Amino acid sequence: KDKIRIMNNAIETEKFLYNEKRRTELRKKYNLEGRFVIGTVGRMVYQKNHEFLIDIFYEVYKHDNSARLFLVGIGETENQIKEKVKRLGIEEVVIFHGLSDEVNRLWNMLDVFVMPSLYEGLPVAGVEAQANGLPLIVSNTITQELKITDAVEYIGLDEKTSKWCEVIERYNGYKRKNTRMEITNAGFNIDDTAIRLERIYLS
Repeated sequence: KDKIRIMNNAIETEKFLYNEKRRTELRKKYNLEGRFVIGTVGRMVYQKNHEFLIDIFYEVYKHDNSARLFLVGIGETENQIKEKVKRLGIEEVVIFHGLSDEVNRLWNMLDVFVMPSLYEGLPVAGVEAQANGLPLIVSNTITQELKITDAVEYIGLDEKTSKWCEVIERYNGYKRKNTRMEITNAGFNIDDTAIRLERIYLS
C-alpha cells in the first residue's frame, strides 16, 4: 500500500470557471436568450443513454416550453436519436451541436447538465461542469466520487421521467457560485496535481 499513489484525472480549473459575459454572448449566438437550457456532453453511444435523455427532456418541455436541449457530441446512435426527436415533434427545441473544441466555453451557456448513463466511470465532463458551477443531474450508475459540489443529484434509471423532470426543474434559476476551492480540495485541480506528481518523481 505504501507504494501506491492515486492521481486524479485533474482539469485546468481556470479554463472552466463561469463567465457571465461569455454566457450572454453564446446565448445570443444560439438564440437561447430567456431559455431554460438543459445540456449534455458525450459520445452518442448506447452507454450514454441519449434516448432516455430525450424522454426526460420531452417531459420538461411539456411543463416549460422555454426549455431547450443542447447536445454536444457525435456517435453511432446519432441518427436514431434525431429520428426520435423528429417523431416527438421537438426538432425546433433540440440542438445537435456536433463536435466542439470549445466545450469549456459552452458550459457557460447551460443551466443544468444531465447525464443518465447506463454505466460510467468518473466522467471528466462532470468535473468540468462542476468547475463551471453547473448543477448536475446524473444516474445512480455513476460513481459517488463525482459529487464534488452540493449541486449534484443522483436518480435511479428506474425512476419515471416525471421524477427526473421534477429534480431538473428545481434548478431553473439556479445561481452559480465559484467552485474552484471545492474542485481543488477534491484533488481535481491540475496545478496541485502537477506539483504532487513532480514531488513523487523527485523523491
